[in-house]
Amino acid sequence: MHSDTASSEHILICSSAPETALKTGQYLADTDALLVAATSAADARKYIEIEPVTAVIIDLLLIDSDGISFARELRAEMPWLPIIVMTTDQCEPTFSGDVEQNTCKQTRLQFALKQASINNPATKLEILHLEHSDESAAVIREMLRINTGLFRARSIPEAKIALSIRSYDFALISSNHPLFYQPLEASCRSANDPNAYEPNSLLSIMGQLRQSSERFTTGYCA
Repeated sequence: MHSDTASSEHILICSSAPETALKTGQYLADTDALLVAATSAADARKYIEIEPVTAVIIDLLLIDSDGISFARELRAEMPWLPIIVMTTDQCEPTFSGDVEQNTCKQTRLQFALKQASINNPATKLEILHLEHSDESAAVIREMLRINTGLFRARSIPEAKIALSIRSYDFALISSNHPLFYQPLEASCRSANDPNAYEPNSLLSIMGQLRQSSERFTTGYCA
């Protein structure tokens, strides 16, 4: 995946799962962002060292790392760089009644979060968590409860408000969030409508993450 359109945004999508990279790329394809892909943290780091990347989107579970630990490393080295970590949807529920297949997605999510908790140093992370599923939100809150400040937003408008008043190290976004299924040309119908999304919501979030390093104390909205 590589968009050749000239742009002020140069976005690296790091994912070992083709489905996640493709979905994210498709959502941004009609923007003027320059998109490049890497399949591992090592490849992503090599690219960042030689190219002027303006934002990074990372899959939660990579072949050589977990997305949260990699995001933590990048944040420490490049505090100005907007980072979004995507929770994976590589294993979708099936209709076969196979419990093992139906729980694959959650198992994959828990494995990545466990790796992130193991690699958790003393420095506290502040994370904006955009998640519409209460079940997934509860799993992530439990697994990352140590040394992590989470603020959960259910909708894009709520996330944008949170970003306008607090500083976060990065955003954690479900790749199954409805924003990925909204037409890019759709406009926000009402400021009071939690299901209304503005065009290019990922770019908007990246722009708000690109802010000063001033830190605020975050909470978690259940």
